[in-house]
Amino acid sequence: MNRQVPANVWRIVDASLNRAAEGLRVCEDYVRFAWDDVFLCAQLKDLRHALAQLAQQLPRTALHASRDTVGDVGTRVTVEDERQRSDAWHACQASFERTKQAFRSLEEFGKAISAS
Repeated sequence: MNRQVPANVWRIVDASLNRAAEGLRVCEDYVRFAWDDVFLCAQLKDLRHALAQLAQQLPRTALHASRDTVGDVGTRVTVEDERQRSDAWHACQASFERTKQAFRSLEEFGKAISAS
């Protein structure tokens, strides 16, 4: 199939790539500084860098052109749980869940890109 990927798909992919990278970084920081675990730290760092390499294979102009932080309705939607972290472990868990959700979104919307 040879059709153009809609800008809203690039926007979702761009946001999901950023969300996944941020979540991985929080988890990496936790295992590095709270657990002093060199193995897990290296694994998370490798995964984060692999994600960055994958992102570099996508058209940057399409990703950047699709950004609309000012017009993003999601920036005005909050849930009480987002603002509360009882401790550092809870922050790591929340970031890991956020990362999993971002990868799920990348999986689904990546299908729209690969179908183009």
